[in-house]
Amino acid sequence: MHRRLLLQHFAGLGSALCCPALVHASTTTRPVLSFVFSRKREDPRTQWLIAVYTEALDALGYDFLFVEVPANRATEMSRSGEVDGELGRVYRFADLYPELIRVETANNPVRFAAFSLDASDTIRQWSDLNTLSGIVDCRQGIKELEQALNLHLPGHVGYVKTIEQGLLKLQEGRSRLFLDVEEAVYDYMSTDQGYAALKAGAFIYEAGVPEATTGHCYLNRARHEALAAPLATVLLQMKDAGRHQQLLAKALTAAGYHDKPVFGERPPV
Repeated sequence: MHRRLLLQHFAGLGSALCCPALVHASTTTRPVLSFVFSRKREDPRTQWLIAVYTEALDALGYDFLFVEVPANRATEMSRSGEVDGELGRVYRFADLYPELIRVETANNPVRFAAFSLDASDTIRQWSDLNTLSGIVDCRQGIKELEQALNLHLPGHVGYVKTIEQGLLKLQEGRSRLFLDVEEAVYDYMSTDQGYAALKAGAFIYEAGVPEATTGHCYLNRARHEALAAPLATVLLQMKDAGRHQQLLAKALTAAGYHDKPVFGERPPV
């Protein structure tokens, strides 16, 4: 059963983390690896991955550098070798871009979710989109999502630059659905800005999750193929030691996020 997303405000949500645009571990002469990501620098998930990969690469003798660029520019930079890799893309991303090699230890689960104004909408697989009419939006630069949507809805896919824009278009009736990474949408709606914007507009429902996968770091294959396996090993050791979760909790706390549920029960997948 679809339930309305119940937006419960918690004081202090959405405070920003403070950090420079380019983040690196030290000023030594060790080799520096540069990375991009599909989210902004101040996003707590970005801060989490910066912390994780700064620590993991330090163990392997590298310094870490974060380069902030738009999501649709990030992949071109990693493919060309302008940067050394991307901090997070889904498991099948290497199928789209063989110039990149996946680091096999996953960062986190990733769910592509559909959001709608119609509580009766049910999107449990990509083929469920075939019966829809109207424009279906997604955030520009999420290549795996763009590919899936264009396969099932050719000519009916729209693009927005931010989650805020996607949800606003949906509330205004200018799109039929909005799809994005579920975690990213819920993170946005857990901030003061997101809460206020959504409270002021039409109710939004989560229509379902057409794809559930995992998120991984990717390296430029030509430059760093040999690094993928040892990096995966270090990341696995960090996960086993609970370090991943420690760093995530720290980033979310610094951003004003809470462990308490912010939304009502989601519909079953």
